[in-house]
Amino acid sequence: MRLPGRWWVVLPVAAALLLAVLVVRHGADSDSSARAVSGVAAGRAEDRETTEKTPAAAGLSTEGRSYRRWVARVLGSAVDASARREGGTVQAAVMLDRWPQPIAAASEPGAVQRPMRMWSIAKVVTSVAVLRELGWGNRRGKPLSPQLAAAMRGALVRSENCRQRRLVLGLQELTGGPAGAQAALADVLAEAGADADLDVAVEAPEPICEGYLSTQEGSIPDPYAPTLLLGTATWRITDLAAFLQALGSGAYGEAIEQRLLSLMREPKAASTEVPREEFSADLAWGAGNALAGVDPAYKAGWGGTLQGAFMAAQGAVIELEDGRTIAFSVAFHPDQQPPKDDPGLTEAPAAIEQVFGAFAAELFAR
Repeated sequence: MRLPGRWWVVLPVAAALLLAVLVVRHGADSDSSARAVSGVAAGRAEDRETTEKTPAAAGLSTEGRSYRRWVARVLGSAVDASARREGGTVQAAVMLDRWPQPIAAASEPGAVQRPMRMWSIAKVVTSVAVLRELGWGNRRGKPLSPQLAAAMRGALVRSENCRQRRLVLGLQELTGGPAGAQAALADVLAEAGADADLDVAVEAPEPICEGYLSTQEGSIPDPYAPTLLLGTATWRITDLAAFLQALGSGAYGEAIEQRLLSLMREPKAASTEVPREEFSADLAWGAGNALAGVDPAYKAGWGGTLQGAFMAAQGAVIELEDGRTIAFSVAFHPDQQPPKDDPGLTEAPAAIEQVFGAFAAELFAR
């Protein structure tokens, strides 16, 4: 997919207003500019130019350190503005093809290194691992069974947890059990230069999944077997960006890239497992709204209310005009906990959309 020359004009008006705030802010607020940045120094606020130039205007090559410094400044401004407006803690990371590591920023000092649970973004990592175990990375892969294909779609398009359990069952069958599945997932992340703590519980299915799993009898030895609870695995915002960049740039193989990015580009649909009243956010929240004009491949994850640590995150991949890809990741941790795991009961959708919209509008401005 190629981006039209002036795609950014379709971004929400809110993003445009936010950009105006960012421009006024340059050269000021030095105390609030403190943040951790991975890969390059963000620079002190008092040393910044009063008006940021776009890469095109400044003549910056995407290969150079000057470009990465520019990205760090723009990303940091977008993160800080989002946190000031919505409250909570905001983290974000960006990675472009051939960069050695992501650039990251957070609205609080040290928060870039703050571990976060994968939640439903683990469904993308699991899907890569399943397809790799089937040999899709070398073009001589085994066919994906109808049951696994349907589970993958349900996990990525409707974010269904019972379908994710079926994917993990399939991965455990392909790798000899939970330990083998953990090793396969670790290999997927290592390929991207990412890392995660995959030491998670292995548990039997919840009652809500039993009806669906009964339809899987015959396609797998024991559809009710305990599986890894991968949503509780932890990683950092930079690991998410690095993983998605690897997927988007074909590091796992063209067949895997095409299959999964195609599913991740589909409009998000309501879960068949959770009543709609349990999820009040717009189905296209986050990247689906803020990047609607560029057809992003994206996946969200959220949860943590029971632990008193609710958070929501999204990762997105966009193809650039020259065929290169860029990966974004944004996370939001609210100051006040919602009564249940519903991002729509927090400022997460607005906070994440602001970062995606403001940063992308600057990045692709002509």
